[in-house]
Amino acid sequence: MTSPSGDRPDRCDTIGPVTAAVDAAPRWRRPTAVRWAFPEESVPGSGTGDRRLRLAATGILVGTVLIVGSGLSRLTWSAPAALPLAALATVAYLPLHLRHLTHAMAGRVPAGDRWSLAAMAAVVLGVLPVLGVPWLGALHPLAASALCVLRGPWSYLTVAALAGTAAITGGPDWGVYFALATLLYAAVLAVPAWLIGTARAVQTARARLAEEAVLRERLRIDGELRDAVGRSLEEIVALGERAGERAAVSPDAAGDGLRTLVRTSRDALAAARRTVRHYREPSLAGELATAVSLLRAAGVDAALAPARPGTVPEAGEALLAALRAEVARLLRDPTLRRCVFTVTSRGGRTGLRIEADGAGPVIREVTPT
Repeated sequence: MTSPSGDRPDRCDTIGPVTAAVDAAPRWRRPTAVRWAFPEESVPGSGTGDRRLRLAATGILVGTVLIVGSGLSRLTWSAPAALPLAALATVAYLPLHLRHLTHAMAGRVPAGDRWSLAAMAAVVLGVLPVLGVPWLGALHPLAASALCVLRGPWSYLTVAALAGTAAITGGPDWGVYFALATLLYAAVLAVPAWLIGTARAVQTARARLAEEAVLRERLRIDGELRDAVGRSLEEIVALGERAGERAAVSPDAAGDGLRTLVRTSRDALAAARRTVRHYREPSLAGELATAVSLLRAAGVDAALAPARPGTVPEAGEALLAALRAEVARLLRDPTLRRCVFTVTSRGGRTGLRIEADGAGPVIREVTPT
């Protein structure tokens, strides 16, 4: 791994056996989900991402209203006699059109949207024979709603039919213009709505995956505690039953069984305490594994430095806190594509080397403060 200037770190100073240590570490030393607590804006799929999606959705809805309003305003000088009927029809179909866009950007299409699409088509197409060419602009939002509500190939056939209707109604003067405008407007509105809906679906999937990861971690801890403590408790119960049977026959012979029972109980208590203490103690290998998992979940190509024989040294809480802060910063970077972590040791102090490749290659040295 090289720096932007081309200098290589001293191989004697780089420990780098992170991957092997994570894989070889006992399961109780691996990270749990409760140890990482980032601000809301740094978590993938929440905070800043949601605000950006809401801003984009609001921009699409406001832009739609402005475009439809501008088309209606042109009737004041091109066909003023058609303005009252056109305004009434626009007030009738525009809320339905905005409903379709909103549902598409939310990643869902309720069954009622097909009925609202039919109502919108009845309003737009019903007024078309009366208003003629000045009303052809209303076919544009109808085509976009068809793409948002209907599934292929019906949506594409509907848009093609609307473009054909615009071409026929517009005649040789305006037919080609309105036909192409219908296709263009439908794509310009429907495609961003699809993308926003897909982004929200990905965010929901990430949240569900995170919840499932926490659940799996809890089940794993429960299984380990059951294996470690449950067998000891079963053994204690069996020893107690045997001691009771011996005491009924010969009280003197039950002494050995009771001493074994006490010793087994103390061993089980000590094992339970060790297990709980190990879960509470953070480790550098575990924190790095958690950091890599979080970055990969955010779509970043994250990795640990190539491993060499040895072990990852334990680090203090200061270095672990610095690592968490760096990962939070990396998760907020929308340009980040690749990140590599390397454990270093200089002057007897354990540190981290983070190579991030986003808008430009950056190498950061993280040391405990």
